[in-house]
Amino acid sequence: VSGLVENERYKFRVLAENQYGLSDPLELPEPIVAKYQFSVPSQPDKPVVRDFDRTWAELEWEPPASNGGSKILGYNLQYRDQHSHKWVTCNKFLIESTHFKAQNLRDLGEYEFRVVAKNAAGWSKPSPPSDRVQLRQRCGSGTDRRARPSNCMRSQSCPLTEFTVPGLREYHDYEFRVIALNAHGRGPPSLPTSPIKIQATAGGRPTIVVKPEDVTCPYNKRAVFTCEAVGRPQPTARWLRNGREIPDGARYRVEDNGEVQFKLIIKEVWDIDVGDYTCEVSNVFGTETATAVLNVQAPPVLEKQVPNAVHPEGDMVRIKIYFSGSPPFTHRLLLNGVEVSPDAPNIRWVDFDDHILLTIPELHAHEAGRYEYHIQNESGEASTAFWLNVSGLPSVPEGPLQITDIGEHQATVSWRPPAHDGGSRITNYVLEKRDLGRGAAGLGEDQDTWVVVASAVRELACNTNGQGPPLLSEKPIVARLQFGVPSPPALSGVVDVGSDYAVLSWQRPERDGGGRLRGYMVEKKEEGTDYWQKCTQAPSPSTSLSVTNLIDGRKYSFRIIAVNDAGDSEPALIEDYVFKPAAKGQAPEVISALRDQAGSTGGIVTFECEIGGSPKPDIQWYRGSKELVDTAKCTLIDKGNKQVCIVNNLHAEDEDEYTCRATNQFGTRSTRAQLRLSISNSGEE
Repeated sequence: VSGLVENERYKFRVLAENQYGLSDPLELPEPIVAKYQFSVPSQPDKPVVRDFDRTWAELEWEPPASNGGSKILGYNLQYRDQHSHKWVTCNKFLIESTHFKAQNLRDLGEYEFRVVAKNAAGWSKPSPPSDRVQLRQRCGSGTDRRARPSNCMRSQSCPLTEFTVPGLREYHDYEFRVIALNAHGRGPPSLPTSPIKIQATAGGRPTIVVKPEDVTCPYNKRAVFTCEAVGRPQPTARWLRNGREIPDGARYRVEDNGEVQFKLIIKEVWDIDVGDYTCEVSNVFGTETATAVLNVQAPPVLEKQVPNAVHPEGDMVRIKIYFSGSPPFTHRLLLNGVEVSPDAPNIRWVDFDDHILLTIPELHAHEAGRYEYHIQNESGEASTAFWLNVSGLPSVPEGPLQITDIGEHQATVSWRPPAHDGGSRITNYVLEKRDLGRGAAGLGEDQDTWVVVASAVRELACNTNGQGPPLLSEKPIVARLQFGVPSPPALSGVVDVGSDYAVLSWQRPERDGGGRLRGYMVEKKEEGTDYWQKCTQAPSPSTSLSVTNLIDGRKYSFRIIAVNDAGDSEPALIEDYVFKPAAKGQAPEVISALRDQAGSTGGIVTFECEIGGSPKPDIQWYRGSKELVDTAKCTLIDKGNKQVCIVNNLHAEDEDEYTCRATNQFGTRSTRAQLRLSISNSGEE
């Protein structure tokens, strides 16, 4: 998953999807933080200047004590001139080794150096600065010897750092010192050595008796080279990689048991460690070397992904999966999450040097599915997955066959998709019926004849290869309603009357007969006739109805019938109802509304409004939800259409909403206003 924001917390979930929808999600139990799972390297030690000239210096350093959990990718070497505070990077590209020659420095300049390590998480802190070095011209040197008790003498001029002094007398004592020379003259002499007696030494050059062996090692594992040598005097050893001496460090350790065995231990092998490792043993009589090779075991890599495939049922299938890397390998093959043995009779697989061969002698549905191949060695693991599908007829649809909503002329049939689609998408289903009473489609009494219906029922799945085997219902059905008619509705009567209409109301029937109520039919009959006239053209779901076109003084009968799919209930009757139209008038109407008022403590406010209506409405006043009456506190005045409320001796509890409500038989109207009170002693509202 890419595009995450560093250091943000995330939760993930996975849902499977097919043509029928989404599965329930699988979620992570805890959120994760988008960051590296390792840190930057620790601070390296300061670099050491090993050699220099007028315009260059060669430096070495040790790897950091900790790589932060990720392989060191390389280093940057930086320098700073004595006349500047700015650090400048010497290298254009990351330095992969732990030594580097800094070029193009200022002629005869004075410099400090430091090194920075990098891994996948970033850069370490810079190392402490090196000792300051003054660049100068390389020059030769001279060697003096002094034979006791004579004075010092000049023996030879040479540019080397070692020299064999000839012409010494056996059994005489000598001291030696070194003086460096350049174009400007002689430098001060070194301290003299201890007196050395010149005499022949017994012994010989060292001999390596056990050479180090070639090593193949996985990534991040430990590698050990062992060398054994004898000699007199006892030889010393040093280890070199590709010709350069290996110092003790965070990953390298040199061990000497003090006798004949010398070891080089690489604590954690990386890919940059590949190369020749030489053990050089020496004493005063000479040197001998032995070399071994370190190979890093490469992790397995799958050369290409295996494509998904569809094969006809019964075919032989062969699949090759190619890989590379360093053996030995461990192989695993899984089918639908279950491990497959190489000796399985129906699925066989054999591993070779660079591939495995998967063979299925005869492909059937139970060998189809998702295959996973895993290959592993000590350096890593690789895997691939692919689908192998079988092309054939679909299997039987999943049962049982469900038959619901059975009626006189129809039924609802449901089923589940087949377990196997035959390697091809299900295109449709074929539904068949068989009439057990008189054969199929009236063709005699042949009860084995099936008629396609798109009644014992069976259902077949189809794909591009044809129809699969059928799924049969467990028992036959009878085409009839599975419930009865409802009971009569419970009457409430006439609940409202208008100028030419009456509103009838009733309750649901006590029993619905087992089927869903479709609604109610309402009919009316005028006295003196036997004709029932429908008031609704279709069943109405409401439990009330306004019956219109009624005549003043006429006598009517009404009946209400509940209806479901099985039929009509017995009617509920309202008989001999004499229609009397409602009195004429007008609902209250607010002509002039109340207005918001403001007053102060102890004062008086007056609310006025004008409300009309016919007949004259009843008036009620409210403060909040409390009804007001005519008292010394509140004076209520009715002046025809004009209504007045006077609030005396105002207090804090009088601050509220005031309502005037007018009501007559045709309706109710209200008008509202707010009273805001000022506190006189503080002036704050």
